Amino acid sequence: MTEHTAKIQKHKKLLELENWRKKVKCIIGERKTPGGVITHTTIYNDDSKDIEYLRSKRKPKHIPSPHKDADLLHNFKGEEDEWLYSSD
Repeated sequence: MTEHTAKIQKHKKLLELENWRKKVKCIIGERKTPGGVITHTTIYNDDSKDIEYLRSKRKPKHIPSPHKDADLLHNFKGEEDEWLYSSD
């Protein structure tokens, strides 16, 4: 029974990580020249990026996360622990 519970806990953590990694960390809008192309960048918690070019025919670009899942899981767990202890 304990082995089954451990597998469920691990799967639950992976699902939480997937939910966390796709939340928005920040959004940046840049215009290089007046009236020119506007670059709209969305950065997610896992440091992946979506870049859109407004007023341009360029296609949107997705840059995947530079981190491995194991590193993200470690960072996610650390962030979660920080939050738990800071609320005391």
